[in-house]
Amino acid sequence: MISQITNRIQHAENANAPTQHSDDPDVLAQRAAVLNCVNSLKSSGNIPAASIFMNLRVADSLGQGKTDVDVIIVSGWKVHCLMVRNWSGKINYDKETDTFTIQGGNKVVQSENPISEANRRAELVRTYLNQSGIALTSKQVSGRLVLTNSEIKDETENEMIFNDASVIRDFDTFAESFVSTWFWTFADRIVHSWFTGALSYTQLTNSHIAFAKLGTFDVAFLTGGRKIVGDLQGSGVLPFQRKEVEEIEIQNKNIGIKGKLKASLGFFPEVACVLWRRGGKGWWFRDKHSTILIPYNQNVTFKIAGESQDAMIPINEIHRIIISK
Repeated sequence: MISQITNRIQHAENANAPTQHSDDPDVLAQRAAVLNCVNSLKSSGNIPAASIFMNLRVADSLGQGKTDVDVIIVSGWKVHCLMVRNWSGKINYDKETDTFTIQGGNKVVQSENPISEANRRAELVRTYLNQSGIALTSKQVSGRLVLTNSEIKDETENEMIFNDASVIRDFDTFAESFVSTWFWTFADRIVHSWFTGALSYTQLTNSHIAFAKLGTFDVAFLTGGRKIVGDLQGSGVLPFQRKEVEEIEIQNKNIGIKGKLKASLGFFPEVACVLWRRGGKGWWFRDKHSTILIPYNQNVTFKIAGESQDAMIPINEIHRIIISK
């Protein structure tokens, strides 16, 4: 009997002291690089915010997964798909394995040809637009690799990365190039797009609508300040439908002496998961979908972007989860 009480009290103490998680500096730097690019497009390129899309996800060619695109710009001339990388160190190419390596300090990143990968992602975007009824040519959807870190050296033969015309290293200059051409966004009202090669007004409008329908990532905010992006996997722990829920807020209900007292009386520590209804936020209110009580030691399955294996995260170590469309 005493051992059972002791065990329950220990659970209460564990519930009140979740593991603290901190973000990887490289992950933070990558997020900052993407955001800096977007800010540059707005400030230096005078591109309307409505024409810039971040972290959208498109289906792979066989529909077996999704690929993220860091930045998409819808301009009058074309749709630009940017793959932003904050790599530092040295880029080398291994002919035997046909792979590129980026080595900075003690960290080594292996990658397929990043230029080909940027083009592949652009082609997935073009396929998505085509499936949405917007037929664009390959010239009207371009893939570009953006290298934002000045501490990067290309040691491949003849600097095959740096010397490729599709690679952007001076991003501010790239952003400024939109200033003199942005009026073409609406030019086809005067000159037909067949003659200019630009996107038609209908194509522009429908492209904006199509991209607005694409989802991004789920975002989980953990104890300790870490933020992870990926996919919250469906499970019986948190049953919900994405079209109905936009955020899950986790509240610890067993804190301090009160929690230990309840545990000694037979209560097992729980967390309250408040599900907020999608589109239910107003000026002075927020529409709650439901509240689910879950034992604090249950795990949530989360597929972190860029990782092959699912992560099992204790529900008690999550503050909230933003649910993508």
